[in-house]
Amino acid sequence: MFSFVIPTLVAAASGATSEPSTGAAPAETAGWLSLDRELAELSQAAQATPSASGVRIWGYLRTAVTYGDFDLDNDGALDVGEDELGGVRLQNVRTYFEAKSGDYTALIGLESSSGSAKLLHAFAKWKCSENLTTYFGRFKQPFLRSFMLFDNKLVMIERTALSSIIGRFDTGVMLEGTYQERLHWWAAIQNGNDALADEQLLTGRVAFTPIGKEVAGAEGAIAARDELDCTLVVAVADEGSVSDGTSFVGEVIVNQKPWSLQAEVMDLDQDVGDRTPFSATAGWLFQSQWEGAVRFEDLDDGFDSSRITGGVNYYVAGHDLKWQLNVGATDADTGGVDGTFVQLGLTLTM
Repeated sequence: MFSFVIPTLVAAASGATSEPSTGAAPAETAGWLSLDRELAELSQAAQATPSASGVRIWGYLRTAVTYGDFDLDNDGALDVGEDELGGVRLQNVRTYFEAKSGDYTALIGLESSSGSAKLLHAFAKWKCSENLTTYFGRFKQPFLRSFMLFDNKLVMIERTALSSIIGRFDTGVMLEGTYQERLHWWAAIQNGNDALADEQLLTGRVAFTPIGKEVAGAEGAIAARDELDCTLVVAVADEGSVSDGTSFVGEVIVNQKPWSLQAEVMDLDQDVGDRTPFSATAGWLFQSQWEGAVRFEDLDDGFDSSRITGGVNYYVAGHDLKWQLNVGATDADTGGVDGTFVQLGLTLTM
């Protein structure tokens, strides 16, 4: 996020070398100097301890020029032929309104890329203690890291395919906690497919960091530290409105500048997909502002679909202002979609 700092110029006047004409006593002068020091200390303390309350408005814009050449139905019996895509699209026009009062925070997130505002986030959270936070309202299901991240923190223009399969916003209650900086966990009860009916979507997620620190909330080597960081994740979710609605995910995230690696594999029960897709992404920060990345994804669907994407990012100001160039190809058996695509994207965080 951009921060524009306006310097403050302070003019210091030199003190007089002679006694003041009022004839103030040395004790009085010392008293005034002591008071000046106390006022200066109070001013510094006030600057170091900002108000616990406040309102913040922020957001980001993501846009991309896209070209794709695809073979729909891939020479099957109902082949509909070639389909070319080309043009500029708005991926995100995201606005967040955040208000804080003491240990309580409210967040509202709106997405306007379609031309009208759509409510995504709408929750209040209470920091119960140093290691425990409670969420009430509408929030992301805490299941898959690649979906839980903000859109402006991605190393590729698109999220992983697994995110499009499972990622969702829903209304409910969630607990988030940490233990000794090694364990980070989430437990959520959300309304699920049947909304306010009697079945819920239950999700549990545990991230364990055996080496270094928990990997930052952003993809790619640009967010990595010089030291090795490794985080391992397991998560489970159950959609109560169906008979076989359990999903499992396993993740590995390893970062050490200039390298990054993230892999995710998901197992879906019969009523929520009945497949085991996976994704792996590697990044290399070959210069301080340039990063290359490659991603392979296997959707494990009925067409045996897969996708490979290569990308180059130029970071003007980290993830907050960046250019992204992605080139990729999709492959599938007969009846699926084959093709290639090119995207040039710009992200601007405000």
